[in-house]
Amino acid sequence: MNKGGEIQKKEGKPEEGTRSRRIAIQKYYLWLHCENHRTVKNCPMTGHPLWPYRMGSVLPPDPTKRRRPDPITGKDYRVDLPLSPATAIGAACRLCAENAEEVRHCAFLECPLWAYRSGAPEKGDLFFVSGGSAAKAYPSKDENDSLKQPAKSDSLGGSYEHTKKS
Repeated sequence: MNKGGEIQKKEGKPEEGTRSRRIAIQKYYLWLHCENHRTVKNCPMTGHPLWPYRMGSVLPPDPTKRRRPDPITGKDYRVDLPLSPATAIGAACRLCAENAEEVRHCAFLECPLWAYRSGAPEKGDLFFVSGGSAAKAYPSKDENDSLKQPAKSDSLGGSYEHTKKS
């Protein structure tokens, strides 16, 4: 980075932001497929905007393959040109959320793409690019939040919670 904070492109290497996005996409696919590299490689969701980036390097489209468009996106990235990583992350977030407002206020902090949901990560979000979790950085302040540990259960199926004795 230079003094102004802009990312400079180095000879022969992708921009820092592009590399970080690709790493986030790889982490997303591993997270989606429960850390199973084989299922990531053989993922049948060829119409998903992030599909071309799931293995890190993007293969050129193969025009000899029969095009089978996805019913939701209308794309088949085995044949179609891929979107840029930033555009693909935005499209994936819009597929997950119902509208742009939900993408902006996404509460799903465990998603590896969370820092990129609105484009480039802000200064405070750089922690997430390096592999951190937004849920750990922004702990819940609400006692009734769904991120709270579930109540423990006894051997008979009843539940109990530890209470602090005064």
